[in-house]
Order: sequence, then structure tokens, then C-alpha cells
Amino acid sequence: MTFIISAIGTSLSYQWYKDNAVLLGQTGGSLALNNVSNVNAGIYSVVVSGACGKAITNSAILTINALTMASPLQNAFVNPGQNVTFSTTGSGSGTLTYIWKKNGTIIPTATGNR
Repeated sequence: MTFIISAIGTSLSYQWYKDNAVLLGQTGGSLALNNVSNVNAGIYSVVVSGACGKAITNSAILTINALTMASPLQNAFVNPGQNVTFSTTGSGSGTLTYIWKKNGTIIPTATGNR
């Protein structure tokens, strides 16, 4: 994840912040975050100062989506002619959708969690 600021002026300097705290050593025109996780979520801002002496601040919010996960399926043993139901519980960010497969082939009508 990289934040990039584009500024025009002379003698520009930059200082990056996270949640109003100075990010030490982050004084360039971009801020790179590697291997982001929940601890990186927050409000990032940069103050750009130039020769005119008037500092300008820009901000952006970084939101970290929760990992999408599903509970494991349980094996089932039934006799021919009996019904069987497989179910799972999904979790994560946003709207979850379900795609069921049998032997690697999508079952078009199976779109719920069971």
C-alpha cells in the first residue's frame, strides 16, 4: 500500500502522520506500508511545506478489510435415496457470496450457505 502526494512549488518538504502522530523518518513524497494488517488502519495525513511558508495538509483513511473465511464442511455418510445437507458459515468484510462445487464443477443453483 502506497500513499503518494503530488505537490507543486519550491523548496518542498513533507511530513507524514498517522492518527495525528508523526511518522518518524517519513519525509518523502510517498509513504509505503508493507504487509498491512489491522494495526495499520487509521487516518494518514501529510503536511507539505514550501518556500511560501504556508503548509497544506491532505488526509486519507486506510480501512483494512477482514479476511474472508468459512467454517469447515463436515463429512456425511448416507444411504442411497436419503437427503444430505452441507452447510458453512462465512465471515469477512462486505457482502459474502457462496459458490458450491461438486467435483470441481460449480452447482449453479447452490448460492446460499447450505
